[in-house]
Amino acid sequence: LQGAQQSYTLADVRQRAEAGGAGNNNKSSNEADETRDAAIQGVRLGLPAGNSSRQVVEANIESMSREKLVEHLVQLGVPPAAEVSDADLAAMLKLAVRSDFWRGVWQQHPNKGLLRMWMYAHDGFRKRLTALRQTVAGDADLTAAQVADVDSHLQGFLKKNAPHSEFEDTQLFPYFKEAYPQFAQFWQEIDNQHGKFNEVVKKATEAIAAGASGGANGDARKSLAGAVNGLADFYEDHLLLEERLMVPLWLNVTDAQKAELRSRLRGM
Repeated sequence: LQGAQQSYTLADVRQRAEAGGAGNNNKSSNEADETRDAAIQGVRLGLPAGNSSRQVVEANIESMSREKLVEHLVQLGVPPAAEVSDADLAAMLKLAVRSDFWRGVWQQHPNKGLLRMWMYAHDGFRKRLTALRQTVAGDADLTAAQVADVDSHLQGFLKKNAPHSEFEDTQLFPYFKEAYPQFAQFWQEIDNQHGKFNEVVKKATEAIAAGASGGANGDARKSLAGAVNGLADFYEDHLLLEERLMVPLWLNVTDAQKAELRSRLRGM
């Protein structure tokens, strides 16, 4: 597959969807993920925000005219070949509207350069969180030196995360909020997670402080592991939400939006 400028058939879109679904950093979907993603899909199709299910989305697609199906597919970066049937257009859109359709294979999109540094930063955070988890893995008590190692990994993660979060809060998300106000409820969810992050970090730092001198034994060790793994779970879910919302929007911006993004984003 060559990217968004080719003409797609249903077979092409199925291949893309399979590759995206099997890409790096995908987590198993749960009911909450499915519900939220269906709501995001509904907004992409112009349905009322927060009032969509997978069944509603698919029923809406099945009722669309050929012209509308083609319009949405072009907007999502998968312009269909002229010979594609109406039934295949609907099947293509049901796949292309999903949030993970491009997320796992974003590097195959012609506009990949727009978000390369952002996605590389996210991959770096995931690697740091994996390393952080490893510092509290297993059931053995932790010495003071091992607790210090936990703290070192956490501080390294936070140091890298601070400028990234500032860039998102002050430059990146303000632009996309302005350009795509129909996703307001999901921008708010991201903002809420940014606010809650400090609370999650505080729990981890307090657990580390409790074992700084004498190590973490028994319940203290369980508390430390729980706080560290809780922080990693929280932030990995946060990255997933950001990417599921942002990647399809960012990859498929117009030429005018590209120019504006380049002029406004100083941290990329």
